[in-house]
Amino acid sequence: MRFLRHFGDVIGANLNDLTDRLEDPEVMLRQALREMDDAIAGATAAAARAIAGERRLAEELDRHGRQAGHWQGRAEQAGARGEDDLARRALARRLEHDATVTTLRDRWAAAREASQSVRRQLEAMRARRAEAARQLATLSARRQAAAACRSLVSLDAGPDSPFGARGFARFARMREAVEMAEAEAMALIELHAGSDDGLESDLAAGEDERRIEAELAAIKEAIQPLRQ
Repeated sequence: MRFLRHFGDVIGANLNDLTDRLEDPEVMLRQALREMDDAIAGATAAAARAIAGERRLAEELDRHGRQAGHWQGRAEQAGARGEDDLARRALARRLEHDATVTTLRDRWAAAREASQSVRRQLEAMRARRAEAARQLATLSARRQAAAACRSLVSLDAGPDSPFGARGFARFARMREAVEMAEAEAMALIELHAGSDDGLESDLAAGEDERRIEAELAAIKEAIQPLRQ
């Protein structure tokens, strides 16, 4: 069949070779899928016609077989009654149907073989179409991944890109500045806390001195009468 030959031309080449050789293999695969779909549609219609023809021949074969059996029965009945002329005519009709059955049996066998062959070819076409669709999905995923990688590389290669080397350097400098600011803040807190501790020490030392002076004055006051 012409559509089967066309389908074979479409998928005869190795699809992997196509993806390696063509500038845009994804576009070619999509076009091939569309041609496969057209071929499968034609094969499906042909298979339907072949199956319908086979079934019609089967029905005709069955009908003539039943007619041959019917006239055989009528011939036997006429012969039993002694009506030989009617029996001969009934046998002649049976022979006609027998001849038609023989012809139809050969035609039905050929039609059955043809319909089965078309069915097998249709199943093979659908399997190859499914394989091509899987290859297209894989190719599309690989192309998308490659495009994403190229996008990241282009971003990284840009001189002012936040994802590039300069961007990372600026980020490192910003981090160092923040860490330095945090360290200075902690130092100021420690210095402020140290000044408070010194003040507290000075205040405590003053109180000790006043307590000592008070106790010294008390001692002098106690011993003053003894000196007089």
